[in-house]
Amino acid sequence: MIKIEISPRGRTITQHLACRKPASCWPRRQIKIYLLCGSAGSVIRFDGLRQALNVGGNFKTILSSMQKLLTFLAGLLLIFSTSYGQTQTPETATQIKSCVEKVNYSVDDMLLKAQVGQSLVKPEINPSFKGGLDELKKYFVSHSLTDTRAKDIVFKVHIGFLVNCNGLTGNFQIISKGKGDLQELAQQVLTIVNDMPQTWQPASVDNKTIDCYQILSFTVVGGALDKVSYR
Repeated sequence: MIKIEISPRGRTITQHLACRKPASCWPRRQIKIYLLCGSAGSVIRFDGLRQALNVGGNFKTILSSMQKLLTFLAGLLLIFSTSYGQTQTPETATQIKSCVEKVNYSVDDMLLKAQVGQSLVKPEINPSFKGGLDELKKYFVSHSLTDTRAKDIVFKVHIGFLVNCNGLTGNFQIISKGKGDLQELAQQVLTIVNDMPQTWQPASVDNKTIDCYQILSFTVVGGALDKVSYR
């Protein structure tokens, strides 16, 4: 959404692009443009654009000049959106190579497939943690969130990752949406997941181990991560 903030002689009036009465728009303005983008509601701000917009007599002049800036603004939006997407993976995330050039399998999960590919096939046997879910929970019981913001809230985090044909895990990414504190807390969960034990049994098809995407789903209560499951 793009909005224009008009400040006539010290007063601040917020108007949207649909100005039905150009005559009511003040002739001398200072223009501020806000580009609101991303689910986190991040803001890019531009000040002092009166000359660039060639503000003259009426609002139609602004609309005409705004068209010249739309390409520039769209470019910034694309750059910012790309940057936002990259924040979903920590800089220290474990990166692993798949055993084949293209991964063709994923557990059957809607959120995960929306991220890694809807056409991926469900394996005959899903990847699983050696010792089972109870053994995996032991790790997360001893690695709770210490951030005080997590003490009095309940939230969900879904993290997708690759288990290759050798049972190595990596390429972790948050596939659930969040903003503000929840986004930052999800990043902390992601960091903990990144360091979990590398003791996974790979997926298989026709008794052959394969690369496959898996998902960890957390319900975080008061910072505790013991409420976790996988497919």
